[in-house]
Amino acid sequence: ADKIVHTGDTNTAIRFPSADTFTIETGGSERLRIASDGSATFTTSGGDDAVLIKGDTYTTLKIQSARDSANNKAFIQLHASRGSNASPTIIQNGDIVGTINARAYDGNSYASMSDINFEVDGAPGDGDMPGRIVFKTSTDGSQSPSEKLRITSAGALQISGADDQDNLLVKGVGTGFAVHQDDTDGEV
Repeated sequence: ADKIVHTGDTNTAIRFPSADTFTIETGGSERLRIASDGSATFTTSGGDDAVLIKGDTYTTLKIQSARDSANNKAFIQLHASRGSNASPTIIQNGDIVGTINARAYDGNSYASMSDINFEVDGAPGDGDMPGRIVFKTSTDGSQSPSEKLRITSAGALQISGADDQDNLLVKGVGTGFAVHQDDTDGEV
């Protein structure tokens, strides 16, 4: 009485486990749960296409928030741990917490062209999670993004580039550029 089963495929079902909540099961396992408050939880084995949105025209993923407070906003969270979801353990220095990866079709496959990595930048502990952001791009003739820009947990900006290029170029009418030195090591 609490589920709808597909004829001939009894391990695929829509189930109603409690009031105003339903689940979708495939292969005998819960894959989607929509709770009474409207929250949705997808459970997958992971992989490149765990959630795939496809379109033959302009395709957008939108998160929209309308609140009357400056602190409430649209929000994307990338969570990571070691261990498992059921039993997470502390993440380690250097671990990648999440990546935004851009790929483009090269005539044969979708090749990687750039990444933004969110990484642990020091020893984490309870209430202490130092982080850095690493920007990577692929050079001409490659599909393996390499680091070009890093923002460390200390706020340092590190630029990696070719020796024969302008690695930092500021352009524009009336563009100003200033370097401020507030330490005594003599480096600018």
